[in-house]
Amino acid sequence: DTKRQRIEAIHQMIKVGLQDTKHKKFKAEHNVHHHGFQMTFANRCTISVQFRKGNYSDGGETNAEVAAWDENSNWMVWNGDNWDTILDGSTDVMPRCTPDDIAKMINELVKVK
Repeated sequence: DTKRQRIEAIHQMIKVGLQDTKHKKFKAEHNVHHHGFQMTFANRCTISVQFRKGNYSDGGETNAEVAAWDENSNWMVWNGDNWDTILDGSTDVMPRCTPDDIAKMINELVKVK
C-alpha cells in the first residue's frame, strides 16, 4: 500500500466512526504534538492512534503508536488477542503497531464490557 492509500483508509474509518455520533465520539488530531485520531465507543472505551515522527512510530509510514483507556481512565494494554486493564494507575503506549494490529485492537475494544 502507498502512503496515500493508507491515508484514504484512515479517512474511511473516520467516516464510519462518524455515522453513529450518538454512540461514538471521534476526535481528529493534527497539530504540533499530535497527528492521529481518538475514538470513544458506546462502551466508553477510547483508543488513540498517533503517527507523528515524535511518537513511537515511523511517522505513519508503516506503523503507529496506540493507547487505550476505559471509562474510569484506567489504561489498557493489548495482549495480542484481547485487552487487559491496568489497575495500578500506570500508563504506557503500545509502540509501532501495524494497520492490521490496530484494526484488531479496535474490533476487540468495542466489545469490552
